[in-house]
Amino acid sequence: MIKVEALIRPQKLDEVKSALSDLIQKVKIEVVVPDEQARPVAEAIAKAAATGEIGDGKIFLIPVLDAIRIRTGEEGNTALM
Repeated sequence: MIKVEALIRPQKLDEVKSALSDLIQKVKIEVVVPDEQARPVAEAIAKAAATGEIGDGKIFLIPVLDAIRIRTGEEGNTALM
């Protein structure tokens, strides 16, 4: 799993949320996704947030060791769905 963290301009939040709506069902700037979705999510954020100006932000891809769904006890990628 990869944690995707994005620091973007506040006024670009709606565009980023729109760009991610087809990739993940719950949109938040800080999301945990399966490894194979990390790059498409990061690219969608970058495309939607870009203005070409200094201060557009940065995207960090951070490994996540595990995830646990509290309600069911599911772990790993299953807990993300």
